[in-house]
Order: sequence, then C-alpha cells, then structure tokens
Amino acid sequence: MRLLTRVLFLILTFMLVILGRPIQTLAAAESTHAGIHDQASKNVYTLLPCNSAEEMDCIENFFIKYKTGKQDLVKLSNPANGGTMDSRGQYSENPISNWTFLDQNGLSRKIQTQATLSGENFFSTSLNRLYPALWFYIYGLDRSDIEAGLKFQIDLRTSWLKPINAAAYAQDGDLIEKPIPGGRLFSFSGRPFLSTGFTDPTKYSLLGSASSQLKSDYENVTLYFLIDHASSIPGGSVYDSRCANFGYTFESDNGIAAGQPYMENSNSLKFQTSAPHLLSTGVENLGFFSANIHKSYLDCMFPNNSLTKFPFIEISVIDQNGQPELASLSSEIKEGIYRIRATGFHFSSPNIVVSGTNTAPKYASVQSPTPVISPSPIGTPSPIGTPSPIGTPSPIATPSPIATPSPIATPSSTATPSPTGANGVASTPIPTKTPNAPAPLTQFKCVKGKVVKVFTSKVVKCPAGYQKR
Repeated sequence: MRLLTRVLFLILTFMLVILGRPIQTLAAAESTHAGIHDQASKNVYTLLPCNSAEEMDCIENFFIKYKTGKQDLVKLSNPANGGTMDSRGQYSENPISNWTFLDQNGLSRKIQTQATLSGENFFSTSLNRLYPALWFYIYGLDRSDIEAGLKFQIDLRTSWLKPINAAAYAQDGDLIEKPIPGGRLFSFSGRPFLSTGFTDPTKYSLLGSASSQLKSDYENVTLYFLIDHASSIPGGSVYDSRCANFGYTFESDNGIAAGQPYMENSNSLKFQTSAPHLLSTGVENLGFFSANIHKSYLDCMFPNNSLTKFPFIEISVIDQNGQPELASLSSEIKEGIYRIRATGFHFSSPNIVVSGTNTAPKYASVQSPTPVISPSPIGTPSPIGTPSPIGTPSPIATPSPIATPSPIATPSSTATPSPTGANGVASTPIPTKTPNAPAPLTQFKCVKGKVVKVFTSKVVKCPAGYQKR
C-alpha cells in the first residue's frame, strides 16, 4: 500500500503543476483557516501558522537547522487560500503555501509546503473508503541542500489527531510527541535526500525478486511526513485501530516500498523495504531505515510475543537471499520506545529484523558510506508552482493490511526560483555546486557456498560466514 501511495503521489503532483493558478491574499486566508478543525468533518483542511498560544490544528514552528548547530525560522510569505468542492460535497482547501528561508550561504530561498488534515468523514475516492490523516510535504529543495546537511523541523499542534501510524520520507527522520493543553504537539524532523523512482510502473512489481538489479529511472530531492489517524468511527481507520491507545510505529526510510512490521516469530519483528539496487547513474543505491516503536503497542498488537520480555534489543539487515548485510546499526530502549537505526545497506529488498536479547548488543564498527550525489542533473527539484487545490493525496486500495501508506517524491519538472533578498528584489541565484568527491569506495565479492555477493564499501569486510574472493 505504501508503494502504491507513493506512485499515486507522482500522478497527483503532476496534476498540481498542470492545473496551477495564483494563490490568493493573506487577508483572505486568515479568515479561512483559523480555529479548531472539526474531527467529524468530511473536508480537507490546510494547516497554517498558529495565530495564538491557544489555537489548535495549526503550525506552531517551522525551523531549519544547519550543520553548525544554529537554527533559524522558516517564514511564511504567502499562505494557501481558497479551495474546491468535489462531487461528494467535500470541500478541500488549497493546500499549497509559500515560505522563505536562509540557506547555508545566507541567501534567501523559496519553498512550498502542502500541509493538510482530513476529517474522519473524508472519503478518499482513490482508496474507496474513509481516510483521516495529516500530511506535510516540502517542495523546492535541491541537491545543494542535501550536501549542506540542512535539517528541517515542523511542530504541529492538533486538537484530535490520534496516530495509528506515522512515517517520514527523510534522512535522520524523527518524531517526538507530547501532550499540550487542548491536544497534542507533534514535532517532525529530518533531512532531504535523493529518492528513487521508475517511469515504467511495471518495474515496481520486480523489486522483491531475489535477482533484482534494477536501476532507478530518476531521483528527486524529497522530504515529507505523515500521520494516519485512528478514527472514532468503527471501520473508519486505514489500519486496525484496536491498539491505538497503546502507541504506534513511526518509520523513516528511503525505500520505495516499505510497511508496518509483523512478527516472523515470537522474538523477531520484521520490517520490509524495497528500492532499486542502482541509481540512474549506475551508482549503488545505499539504504537507510529508522523506526520508533512503542513497547505497549507491540504487547497489544502481538500479545504472545517474547521480544518485549527481554531487557535489550538488537537489529540486523537480511538481504532478499536470506543473508546478513554489512550496515551501520544501532538500537536502544528509551522511555518505553524501541529505537532502531540502520544505514549503508543494499537494495533491492532487504528485511530489517529486531530481536530481543539478554545482553547489550555489540555491533561491528562499519563506517557509513558518504551518500553519492551526482554532479550531473539526475533528478529534478520538486515543483515551485502555484497549483489549484485538489485535496489531500490518498492511498490506493490494496488487499494487504501490512503496508504503510506514504507518498512519493515528485518527478514533475519546474525550475527552482531565484533566491530573493530581504528587500524582495531577486538576488543572484545560487550556482549549482559541483559536489565534493565522495570518499573512495571499494567493490569486492564475498562468497558462501554458491552464493556470491558484491559489496561496495569503504571497509572491505565480508559478513559472518562469507569469505572474500
């Protein structure tokens, strides 16, 4: 389902660009979006900055964080306004707002966001069911922002949103939730990265094959977050909501297809993720994956599990052939939340496995490869257009209850606008930087019986049971 939703997001973004129209004025927007949005509504609301300390269902803060440790506010320049009514009488507010921020060079840059909250009675025609959710996308970032290590944080106040699932398409993605008067505060953070995709949709079905060496058709600079709501309407949630009172799972990864975890056995929790083995340039596509899992949620969802009875957890990455992969790994249990991290593994279809253990795990020291960002234009920055409102992207129906619905990167092509100075006059555009040469990688083969694996890493070391050839 998450795979199909990301594919659907490509189509919807294309429609946004084609159907573009001017955004209306600030004064009109202020009267449209203020106040608590009705939980029982069938509408799709746009989230804008909070106007007071008491206002809910709004954006409390939007930050950019630099490698130096400093941070700065991302400032709203032109808020979303207006909307459309569909054939079901559902009103969708125009979701696109314009913002500015200072980049690592001190130049003013323009980005857009799509921040939406759909009520419990919103009916998704794509999913053919009710679909209450919160979505937050950032458009207009480029490869220089990845190289600069820019990180964004968005703090969202909500009056009734109750997670059944949360996800990010972000490097170093994280989510912190805390109760506040009148509701909850969700703080998402993460860095943009180059996501992969296919122009031929039939290729997606090939990702799970053991011999898959597929190459991505394109890469895009991508960053977004989402929360699926546990509806008060029986059967109104996109997932089983019986354990929503005990927590949820938050995932962040660069797979095209990923999903909610399942128990392989009583002590093995497994996540699946898939993506092309190679980038469009032929460079190996290295994966990252992180998850925060509430222990109480696992005990509710899998009452007979033994994993949560152990004092420690350990993580491993297993490739589609059932063999362990070299990766940089970490795991911890903190305040009742299992936090797992894995970077530098290989696609196309690895499994992330979490197991309980009586002793603290000791992970082998594996230096994470430096992400390769090609100096040639292998992707197109997300569009900075002025789209007409078409409502919140909705996931496509799927018989599988496992997958996590998430949108995908935007393949639409629109030039990144020139940065503007404080006086609103266009300043010199940021030149396209030639990336620093990545740290040297070594390609080597590891053999176990008849199985031959090719690895690319700065550390020449084969997994346990394999010998270097």
